[in-house]
Amino acid sequence: MDTLTITRYSIPVKGVKKKTICHFSDVHLTAYDDLSTPEEREKAMGDTQGWMDTRRFFAEKYGYPTGEAQMADSRLQFSRLLALANTADAAVMTGDVMDNVTPGNIRATEAGLASLQVPFIAVCGNHESWEMLPDGMLLSQMKQPVFAVDLGDLRLVGVNNADRIITPEQLAQVEALLADGKPTIIALHVPMLTADNYAAVYGCGEYFRMNDFDGCPPENDRFRTLVSAAPVVAVLSGHLHFQCVTEIANGVVQYGVSQGITGNVHLYEIGE
Repeated sequence: MDTLTITRYSIPVKGVKKKTICHFSDVHLTAYDDLSTPEEREKAMGDTQGWMDTRRFFAEKYGYPTGEAQMADSRLQFSRLLALANTADAAVMTGDVMDNVTPGNIRATEAGLASLQVPFIAVCGNHESWEMLPDGMLLSQMKQPVFAVDLGDLRLVGVNNADRIITPEQLAQVEALLADGKPTIIALHVPMLTADNYAAVYGCGEYFRMNDFDGCPPENDRFRTLVSAAPVVAVLSGHLHFQCVTEIANGVVQYGVSQGITGNVHLYEIGE
């Protein structure tokens, strides 16, 4: 896995048998295949070239390398990340696996998810237009408002905040899930603004945060309060295209992973 940039974290949690969670985000697949129409193929090739420039922009802005491994095709990066995920106990994808919802990207994403041999959570990103995602597929969980996976003594909960909004229904669902006290990891695409990450995130603009913006619903702040205490043990996010790891409150940390399109990934060793 020397083609990936792996950052490791240890999260001690009493009562949880030690396990490894693989977390990546923002792969921005721009895929086409033999089933793609000429128009779809042309668009994918254009999007691919655009992301060569965009990922380089983010990497250079935040001090990440831009060598051959980092500039590999998004489909190759996705396969590398999935291979690493298969060495863990579970995988968490925090949005923008696809750059947009096209038949080629759907097929590539579905094939990738089908290759996983471990439980996974995949949440919707702002590029994936949740209302356009198909039903009846592995990737269909991305369009669910809240989706939970039980790992026995640990729970993974994906929350769709791609529109930067937490609805009253989502808030109630998450609150109900947390009521039993089981240690829980929350996964979402757009990170929460906190006192610790304010300097790094606020200046990126409203587009890059899910609270403290004009028209922000009260549920967003209630959600932040809800997930900043036990039984939540960590919040995982993406979207920023740079690594941003900061405390929310009460010792609960939000782990924002950098862009998967350049091979960035987090491995968390959780438990005791």
